[in-house]
Amino acid sequence: MLIFIIILAFLVVFYFNGIPLIKKGKLKEFILYMVIMIICFSFSILLSLGIKIPTQVFIINKLLNLIIK
Repeated sequence: MLIFIIILAFLVVFYFNGIPLIKKGKLKEFILYMVIMIICFSFSILLSLGIKIPTQVFIINKLLNLIIK
């Protein structure tokens, strides 16, 4: 049931945010929006299934260190 609610919530968000981007012809923004939505959707489904996700702080820290150096 929880997975159904998550799917429904993401579809509603996509309807109100994603479709207007397509209609306005903002392809780059739409692609970025979809990448972020897919990541968030994946994390939400995994968490609803009880799968523990490691913290993202280490990944962000390594990425920032690569950018700064």
